Amino acid sequence: MPSHRSSLLPNIAALISLLPVALGIAALYSPRTALSNLSFPLPASREAQAFAEALVRFYSGRNIAIGLTNLLAWYGGHRNVLGGNVIIGTVVAGVDGWASRVFLGAGTMEWGHWVFTLVGLVLGGGILGWW
Repeated sequence: MPSHRSSLLPNIAALISLLPVALGIAALYSPRTALSNLSFPLPASREAQAFAEALVRFYSGRNIAIGLTNLLAWYGGHRNVLGGNVIIGTVVAGVDGWASRVFLGAGTMEWGHWVFTLVGLVLGGGILGWW
């Protein structure tokens, strides 16, 4: 059966979409752990810590929304929307990797994000029947 008719690729996209939902929920409840997992240092001052934790909560909301949007498209059987969402989500992974590289330096966490850019382009394109 051709990949554009198979449910395998949308199911893989749904499975991968659980990752930002899970990471977002974890970051929402434990922003310090999320900072640590991203190799970002915890700021020294109390005010800077509160600011960093607030930014992590923004990040967590964004991740939860991206994951749930993909899951909703998958659940509704909207292949074109799911494929488009997955491809658009690569922008987030790309910018996250770039921000990690700028803040932490080259060779740190950027490829942990950038790999999802490649995966998203291949997976989203496959769902849309581009290959």
